[in-house]
Amino acid sequence: MEPWLLLSLQVALSAAFPFVFAGLRPAQRLTMFTIYIAALLMIAGLIGALYSLPLPGGGRIPLGGIAYGALIMSTMMMHLVSRSLETVRVTIRLVVILNVLIGVLLAITAAALRSPEVIDPFATAPALFSVPIWSAIIGGALNVTQLVLLIAVFERTKRWVTSTGLLGAIYVATFVGILALDGLLFANLVALVEPGMREVVGSGLDGLRSKLVVGMWFSVPLVAFLVLHRAHLRDHHAAPLELRAAFATPRQELTAELARREEAVERQAAAQTESLADQLTTTMESITDAIGTIDRSWRITYLNPRAEQLLGADLDEVLGRPVVELYPEGLGSGFDRAYRRAMVEGTSEVVVDWFEPSQSWIEANVYPSDDGLTVYFRDVTERVERERILQQIADREQQAAEQLRHLNQVKDSFLTAVSHELRTPLTVVQGMAATLQRLRGSSDLQLRNRIEDALADNAERLATLLGDLLDVDRLSRGLLTAQPVRFDVVTKATEIIAASPVVERVRLEAPGSLEVHADPVRCERILANLLDNAGKYAPEGPVTVRLAGFGVHGLRLEVHDEGPGIPDEELASVFDPFHRVEHDHPQPGTGVGLALVAEFAAIHGGRAWAEPNRHQGAHLIVELPGEGTTGPPADRERTG
Repeated sequence: MEPWLLLSLQVALSAAFPFVFAGLRPAQRLTMFTIYIAALLMIAGLIGALYSLPLPGGGRIPLGGIAYGALIMSTMMMHLVSRSLETVRVTIRLVVILNVLIGVLLAITAAALRSPEVIDPFATAPALFSVPIWSAIIGGALNVTQLVLLIAVFERTKRWVTSTGLLGAIYVATFVGILALDGLLFANLVALVEPGMREVVGSGLDGLRSKLVVGMWFSVPLVAFLVLHRAHLRDHHAAPLELRAAFATPRQELTAELARREEAVERQAAAQTESLADQLTTTMESITDAIGTIDRSWRITYLNPRAEQLLGADLDEVLGRPVVELYPEGLGSGFDRAYRRAMVEGTSEVVVDWFEPSQSWIEANVYPSDDGLTVYFRDVTERVERERILQQIADREQQAAEQLRHLNQVKDSFLTAVSHELRTPLTVVQGMAATLQRLRGSSDLQLRNRIEDALADNAERLATLLGDLLDVDRLSRGLLTAQPVRFDVVTKATEIIAASPVVERVRLEAPGSLEVHADPVRCERILANLLDNAGKYAPEGPVTVRLAGFGVHGLRLEVHDEGPGIPDEELASVFDPFHRVEHDHPQPGTGVGLALVAEFAAIHGGRAWAEPNRHQGAHLIVELPGEGTTGPPADRERTG
């Protein structure tokens, strides 16, 4: 390849990178520039002596000289764009560091090649690595000097040169001149420290001519760069930069400046924090809701004045103390459970519960955070009481509605039962009366007697039905009470059984005599109604009546028949007014008889119930406590 073509390609490639870097952001530009300068230094130091390009009329341009020219040109381009000494400082540091590193590596390599124990398959001469060592040392020192001279000339010249074009021309001329001076000094300095290297590096005149050509060649992209970025060149008419910053940033000044900035930032942050804290405190204290905070150790960290008032606590006394220590009665409460859920699950909670210390209902809105919990309290006693009253009113209205529905059902049952019960005897009475009218003057006394007996029986049935209904009415209004006296219940039971239609099937199990303290009329009605019920629902089989003492002169009465029995689901209802177990029974009745049994027992302070005895007949029990008992019966669980 032609030498001049090769030189042109190397100059173009070296200049292409700074043109690209100039368009990057400052941080990216500095990073890419650092990598690029390091690469140029490695090329110049390690393979800079690998080959040279011949010059017409004698002399040569070494590869290292081209690389160092690209280094100086690129540094000045980046300095022009950044308007700071940061790129120059980076170049100087890299020149020093990498030249020292390269010199050490080359010295080690030269020493290894001189050792007879090292295998050298290419018969490499140690001088190949010895020469670049001095080149690296002297070349590095000259590079640093050249950069400082360029910066000094540029920073001083721009004070009195106002023309951008003139300043650019001086900039390029200085660049070429300094490179030419480098070629003159480099060859002489290397020959001075190592006379045997004169043949390798040539004379000072050769170096001057070589670097002058390199400078002229690199001045072409440099001029193009100055024209492209002339706006940056105009911006450099400000005060000159301090040249000492090209070598290092003064550590003491930098440390002091950083300290001053950190202190200023801390002061500013502290002032802002204090201001925000004051604003937050003012806001929290002005809020009408009670606010408190709890850390993750369950210790109180803040209470606003309203919270102090509501919780009956003083912030100075409770600050930092565990919640459980201050309010041990709260363990397991709704508040405690809500706090723990919020702390563990990180979810907001709302709870309303009774707070014993303040004797009030409190609504707590709990909000978790990384530091613990923030709780908003509100006294909602008035609201809870109002809701409770409204609920009580709603419950009473519901109960009244249910009672009305029940009464309506009872009314329907009553009308159905009474109409049937009244219709049967009334029909008989009407029929018998009509028959008697037709038999006027008849001499058939036997027929008249049967008719009169039927009239008497059905009239008695009507009287009993009306009496039962009147008793139900008086009991419902509290007009019917017990008039207890001492009497022998066995004698009374014997009389009632003898008058019962089921007398032939009744077996009485009782002591010879049993004195009780009760109302004999009501007791008579109780037993008569139970026997009537047995006769109606158990028309066959024995009926057992069992009498026993209960309490002080009390009575336990049991009637057990062997009829079909009472379904389990009906046991609790057989004593309800107008309730009938079998609606299609041939003698359904009114459902009043057993209801009167329960009511008569109740006015004695006793009770009546049905024992579960399905498929073995009905087993009805009445207990009258006797003396020493007043008021309604105790709420005792029924047997079975």
